[in-house]
Amino acid sequence: MTGLERDRWVIPFRSSGEFLSWWLESPRLQIPAQHTFSRYYGSYTRHFSGYLERVWSARHWELEKEIEKFLRLRSSVRVLDLGCGTGSVALYVAGKYRPHCHVLGVDIKEDRLACANERKDVLEGLLRSEVTCRFLNANLFELEPGHPFDLVYLEETFHHLEPRSQVFGALGKILAPDGKVIISETNAANPLVLIRVLAQRGTRSVSCITDATGKAVPYGNERVLGAGALIRAFERNGFKTLSLRHFRAFGAGRGFLGKKDRLLERLDGAVGRLGCISRVLTVHYNAVFGRGGL
Repeated sequence: MTGLERDRWVIPFRSSGEFLSWWLESPRLQIPAQHTFSRYYGSYTRHFSGYLERVWSARHWELEKEIEKFLRLRSSVRVLDLGCGTGSVALYVAGKYRPHCHVLGVDIKEDRLACANERKDVLEGLLRSEVTCRFLNANLFELEPGHPFDLVYLEETFHHLEPRSQVFGALGKILAPDGKVIISETNAANPLVLIRVLAQRGTRSVSCITDATGKAVPYGNERVLGAGALIRAFERNGFKTLSLRHFRAFGAGRGFLGKKDRLLERLDGAVGRLGCISRVLTVHYNAVFGRGGL
């Protein structure tokens, strides 16, 4: 009997966007962790409801659907949230699909992981049950391949991983034979997005940062790709493209339309029907890769 047949998940949030909105609407953490959380989601603190909340929920559609596919066939699924930040996605899916979803959140920033662990305590108090999620201060290349993951999720993380030539082999080592990699990225094929990125970072696409041990490690400086370039890179390294979806037209929508922000959703829908043209008009895309398939 599979996990989904035995019992459905129970969580008091209808979507990942509603989950994040709950954390944003009022302070729920001690001061150090709350400051970290507020800095991390600084662009959302003034307005997140409506369009932005729905877009944020839609961003995780592939992750939730792939988890559900695995749980129709087996009793549990192992998920790696690589570059988990303060733990929003890791905690949401671990809570929603508990106890069948075992999540490891990995990040190189200790303050973010401390915040994620405190949020886990708050969530377990709310749910009155354990959440099978833990957090680790590490990078991709330090992960042990002994316990492979069914799903590896990278949201705005791939463009930071260096050296890039070694990323695909490292992902392959920690991925189960029928596992999948889900990439959610900024769309560099959109000329306005690319101009903004270049203005932010300049021409230096790789820099160095200091990890928790004091070691200098290479770090991608917003080294974003369009979906076509990403797909070619994965396929050259033995992966198969399973799906691709572009979303969020033009980057509009920080609440400036207030209650009229449904107009932005209609705009998104119209752009989505433009086929290949949508690839240069959207801000984000999600791609799913695998070596096999369910």
